[in-house]
Amino acid sequence: MSKSTYQEPYESLLSEIMQYSPETAALIEQIRTQSNDQLGFYAAFIIVCLEARVQKEGLRVIQSLTVSDLRSYTFFELGDTHDDEHRLFMMALETYRLDCRQRHELFSTVK
Repeated sequence: MSKSTYQEPYESLLSEIMQYSPETAALIEQIRTQSNDQLGFYAAFIIVCLEARVQKEGLRVIQSLTVSDLRSYTFFELGDTHDDEHRLFMMALETYRLDCRQRHELFSTVK
């Protein structure tokens, strides 16, 4: 079976997400298995971008985040006809938010 164009980049992003939010990664993997590597890649891409922003700007980035803030990402352009995948992504996003808060609280208590 040949690899898709998105398989390796998807796997790389998923591996990165596993480092800081394994449950989010599991939900992203469900998106990929229910649809394809491309949609999984774009879902994972959003989470990785959000993590980069959280690392740079702090937790407030995701605290006020709305779905309309994310509409410009390709996942939402491609995912408009994928209701189940959209639902899974929203679950992944909420899981990621919770993991961020927990990491922030843990880091705050360690200081």
